[in-house]
Amino acid sequence: MVQMPVSYTDVVLCATCGIDYDLILRQPGDAISIVALHGGTLAPYTAELATELAGGDHNLYLFLAHAARPELRISPLRAREARLDVLVEHSMAIVSIDACDEREPAARIGGANAALIATLSASLAAVDVTVSPSTAPGIELSRAYFFNRAAEGGVELSFSAELLASLYAGQAAEERRQRLVAAVRDGLQQYLAETRSDLGRTMERFERDTARIPIPMRQTRGRPERNGE
Repeated sequence: MVQMPVSYTDVVLCATCGIDYDLILRQPGDAISIVALHGGTLAPYTAELATELAGGDHNLYLFLAHAARPELRISPLRAREARLDVLVEHSMAIVSIDACDEREPAARIGGANAALIATLSASLAAVDVTVSPSTAPGIELSRAYFFNRAAEGGVELSFSAELLASLYAGQAAEERRQRLVAAVRDGLQQYLAETRSDLGRTMERFERDTARIPIPMRQTRGRPERNGE
């Protein structure tokens, strides 16, 4: 019987990487990471869209299921996997790409990063995508959602199946997809520029976080990280 919600540990116990699913990580070292937890057969086209949104500059993490098995659908509340954890730890912001149950060609957005939500909502509205707030419980506050653990928090951007299909199938799909991808990527660059220019907020956060670290630890060199930790 499938344990709900599903964690990565549950997946490991019932499936084999490389056969039942694949993990893809690309980390050029950017401050923003794009993640699709339900790629492949779980939420078609989400991994493809995440890949295009990441381009060659943003970090990318994909979970690609090879069968539509519910035991492979990792919950964003229980997404603890070594490579993903390291990516989250080193990201300023995370955008999680998923599918939602909207009947119309629309999107939902939510998360702890209010500034990024506002920027991406405006970017999508500019290309005629209807955006509404996510209805996921506690998504605007809870750090149990993996994307909210990034330094500045993150967002979950969920597209309806109809909208996703319109971006990858049918007439004019490529043109629609290019417009949407360009709009979101422009929004991400705008967010980065505004965040990096806010020196006062950055210094305040640095001083606050530094004050939490015991003085002996501030004077000790940390051990190097190993791959996968």
